[in-house]
Amino acid sequence: MKNGVTENLSQPVADFFTKNFGHIPVQEKKKYASGYKIKGRKTPLERAMLGKVYFFVCAELYVKIGWSTDVLGRLQKVRSTNPFPLRVAHITAGQKAEESNFHSRFAAYRHHLEWFRYEGKLKEFLEGAVNAD
Repeated sequence: MKNGVTENLSQPVADFFTKNFGHIPVQEKKKYASGYKIKGRKTPLERAMLGKVYFFVCAELYVKIGWSTDVLGRLQKVRSTNPFPLRVAHITAGQKAEESNFHSRFAAYRHHLEWFRYEGKLKEFLEGAVNAD
């Protein structure tokens, strides 16, 4: 497609790629499209493509809304520092900004930092997300 970068990608992926990552230098796009891996840190493009917003419910009282490129690893880390039962209520693909949007959306239920009370519209949202899956 654009600059020959997305030639080998399916059309929906190419459209998504062009729409959301047009501001990323062509060289960076080529690295992603070719499957190029950098040891250590992920490139901004990889982080944006692979990131997920997660909702962990703790003891049916609180919800942690966070973002990670490794949700399973993050769950294990939170479980290792939390004495209460923890479950994954919902995961959605998205960039770091999506996490901030959810924090703002459910600000009325904020308990502390990324932890929110599991009640009201937040609880309804998560129950609806589970039923939709």
